[in-house]
Amino acid sequence: MSRRVMETLAAEAPEVEIYSIDEAFLNLAGLEWRGLTDYARHLQATVRSHTGISVSIGIGPTKTLPKIGNHLAKAQPDAGGVCDLAAVDADHALSTGDVGDVWGIGRQWAAWLKGQGIHTALDLKRADAKAIRRKMTR
Repeated sequence: MSRRVMETLAAEAPEVEIYSIDEAFLNLAGLEWRGLTDYARHLQATVRSHTGISVSIGIGPTKTLPKIGNHLAKAQPDAGGVCDLAAVDADHALSTGDVGDVWGIGRQWAAWLKGQGIHTALDLKRADAKAIRRKMTR
């Protein structure tokens, strides 16, 4: 099923980077579409039609933001499975996401960050990047 989903995405997007069995990043630079949220809904419908699988989609300018957006799309039923962090107040969205939900932050780092007063993805964004990097790259 994963192969069928990825093939469907590859047929619909200019560039697809398969990240894992159930995740992919789509580079949509230069894509001519009414809007990215509409495009994401088109992708959802196409994947469902071709595979019977429902997908959630996060949109953003970096790889981290779509992953957070995807998490929010799943957690907020009114989002319809799509969260475009490029089209909304990303800081507000980041303030609702636990630091442990940030890509690459495991349980141990999340616990350490929370001990430093960094509880949300927004707190992490606003933290001293050099100090965090020094600690987390040892």
